Amino acid sequence: LKTVAKKIVMAVVNVRKPIETFDTVQRLLSFIKPFIEGIAGEDEAKDDPYEFEENQNYAAKLVHQIECKDPVTQLEALVLLKEAFEKGGPQRMRYTIPSLVFSLYRLAQRSLKRVTEEDEKRRPSSDSGSENTTPSGQLEGPPKIPPLKLYQIAYQAIESISQAHPETAVRLYLHGVLSMNNVVSSGTDCEQLGYQVASQALVLYQDEITDTDAKYRAITFIIGTLQKAIFFSFDNFETLTTNTVQYCAKLLKKQDQCKAILMCTHLFMSKILNDSDRVDKNLKKSLGLCGICKIAENKSMDLYLSLIHISEPTRPERISYAVFCLKKKK
Repeated sequence: LKTVAKKIVMAVVNVRKPIETFDTVQRLLSFIKPFIEGIAGEDEAKDDPYEFEENQNYAAKLVHQIECKDPVTQLEALVLLKEAFEKGGPQRMRYTIPSLVFSLYRLAQRSLKRVTEEDEKRRPSSDSGSENTTPSGQLEGPPKIPPLKLYQIAYQAIESISQAHPETAVRLYLHGVLSMNNVVSSGTDCEQLGYQVASQALVLYQDEITDTDAKYRAITFIIGTLQKAIFFSFDNFETLTTNTVQYCAKLLKKQDQCKAILMCTHLFMSKILNDSDRVDKNLKKSLGLCGICKIAENKSMDLYLSLIHISEPTRPERISYAVFCLKKKK
């Protein structure tokens, strides 16, 4: 059964023909159920890991074949896939859930585009006092799917892999926060949801990620996300930034601490905070860590150069603090 199901999935993916109806998705899932969910009682630990990974990559590609014209039908198809993937267990979901989440993010952007187009159509009609109608004469109403609802469904899917694959979950949460920038620019208020998701990513980072290198990778992605996010209020952004700096200071390697805290300096120079005192404090702390790394690991030169580079944005107001301190040491 699994071999037959695999051949069906490979054929669908290789043909690259869009699946445009919910009934087609439903029938397809009934044929490939052993491939997506596994077979009850079968020991999958005996499977070749490379073959297993290849199979799940095909399952992930299948998600992108679903292109229903109606957004509601598209959502129903994705939810159906979500339920099937969750029955496959955490090992399969590591490969399949990310593609599902990104499909939901794309659908949110598609829904947002529809909102924008409808708003543009309403403006001239409201000025003339006529009813809001489509070219076919039908009355236009609100969008069928609010973008925030799609984000919530995506975050539910991410939560299903958060314990087994926390680093992947953190990245998916943060990609969602970044994609919310477009939603905010359209006038939709998603600040509270974005703050909750970013906070959840920080909690997951602290509680579930234990590997040293994985922690450094995750914290740099968190810092980059906060730097690019444009919709946080001052209080929420300050809370997220403060927690991020605290987590940077807890990294095991001093060299990683120094680089991460240096990157956090950009957050305090953002338009939301613009706190020169916190910038100076961060740079002083980084300079101290550079000295520790010089003694302990003899790897301080690249850190000093990074410190000079990152502190350059302070030069228009006063000499870069890092440059001043390095001159003083000479």
